[in-house]
Amino acid sequence: MSGGYIVEALFDLTGAPTECIHLNGILAIHDHDELWARMMSFSDAGFLMGLATSGGGEGLVSCHAYSVLEVLEVHDSVVGEQPKLTSFFQTAKRQKLSPESQVHKESKDEEDDDVIFVDGPDARPGPCSRVKGERETIRLVRIRNPWGKKEWTGGWSASSEKWTRSLRSKLDGKSYAKGDGTFFMSFQDMLQRFSTLDIAKCHEGWVHKSYENIFIKSNGTCGRNISESSSGVFFARVVERTWAFISIVQPKKRANTQTQYWYSDASLILLKRPIHTGDQEWVSHAIILHGVRRTCTCEVFLDPLFEYCIIPFSVLPHVMGNPEAKNVSRTGMHSDTIGHSFRLTTYSSNEISIHEKMSKAVSGVAFPTIKCLHRELITSDKKILYVLGPQCILLATQGSGCIYFMVLNATHDKRLLVKLTVASGSKGALVAFGNTDDTHDLGPRMQRIVLVLMNNGREGHSMNELGFSYASDFVPAPVPVNSRKLPSNAILLGDPMELSMAGDVLAAGVDTGGVARMGKGTIDSCLWSSSTV
Repeated sequence: MSGGYIVEALFDLTGAPTECIHLNGILAIHDHDELWARMMSFSDAGFLMGLATSGGGEGLVSCHAYSVLEVLEVHDSVVGEQPKLTSFFQTAKRQKLSPESQVHKESKDEEDDDVIFVDGPDARPGPCSRVKGERETIRLVRIRNPWGKKEWTGGWSASSEKWTRSLRSKLDGKSYAKGDGTFFMSFQDMLQRFSTLDIAKCHEGWVHKSYENIFIKSNGTCGRNISESSSGVFFARVVERTWAFISIVQPKKRANTQTQYWYSDASLILLKRPIHTGDQEWVSHAIILHGVRRTCTCEVFLDPLFEYCIIPFSVLPHVMGNPEAKNVSRTGMHSDTIGHSFRLTTYSSNEISIHEKMSKAVSGVAFPTIKCLHRELITSDKKILYVLGPQCILLATQGSGCIYFMVLNATHDKRLLVKLTVASGSKGALVAFGNTDDTHDLGPRMQRIVLVLMNNGREGHSMNELGFSYASDFVPAPVPVNSRKLPSNAILLGDPMELSMAGDVLAAGVDTGGVARMGKGTIDSCLWSSSTV
């Protein structure tokens, strides 16, 4: 291994779900307290943690990975400090006391845990190395440089004046000696000196499984049938309530440096239905929407009373230079189909029984995938509403590194015309579905996904801000023009659907006095950032 990201290494080595926390964005005090509480819980659970620097200084190596050995909170303790010149005069005054008084004073000091012994490089023997301090709670992180050398030289390092005899005894002999690559650092210094904290949520005794699969190239202007986006779907059952992480993992770019390979988008829909109930309809259990990135992970609890269907899907219609894509000959697939390789992995507290079926083999099953996706976009709390006219709205719903634009027309007698234009020249932006500057025609009582934007996932080209504009108009339509009904398993991503109850409720309160609207919107970087791998 010549380098790379800590979070990728932790995921590949353990198979456990990972999380990356960007420390540069943690500014508020309450965010510090929340992060500290999480770090304490991670440490108690035995999770693996690593820290990365973006710059060096005071013994730290720039752009380097460190391991977190321990997270400590020491209560009711006193922090040492380098003695000042005034300490000398105070000591000299004390030495003028009578011998009896001096013996009594020194005896009391030696028994007092608040007395501070300075062991720093500038410390000098004698009474001047003792000072008093306030009791407080100290937050420390024990960190190791994997090189076994080049340690932190700031506060709480091996030569720091902050150490006291009492504190060292409370740490129960844990290493603080200089020279083995291990060092202590305060939590506040950790926040300032490191750029990311990576965590692998490993659980002892958990079960890991992996299944090879392929995203299939799609054709057509209305997007793909996301139920058939991958070569197979997965059916799962458990015999007892199970905590599980279900992930989509693509081959690493780092292992394909000689090719034009790059990641595709990878999202996941998890459906469920009761066992032994015949042909009862599948309903949504969880939906994870991602932009272009290597992994996608869904954390869920699985119940033995239900059967589950895991549907991986990709919005992008093309294969983004996958070197492992090849002619495949599998049941239900043409031999000239080009695919984008990925693995479906499960990491669970108990065994999960999983069997795969080819997408073509279950094409007759009425998976309500688009219906579930529409509901997720409408009910999500990560959406922004733009009023287009009376009972007509444009939604911009956030996923992780992606934005889905959706139009709702709740009127009974008007066709809605909407033009959506995304500003050109936005670095890092990728149109995954739809066309910017298109005019969309939506009949009465209908809803439709019109555009999907994504971050392209490339380092150094993350999108900071994207602007878009919209304009709307109405045309009388006594009879709905988009009233055709399709089986749920035949609806494509961009097909119009009947207005759902959730959509009707959302649009019912919108009233602009019958006037069509135009306007602008901005998507900033916070909508595109993500901390879970």
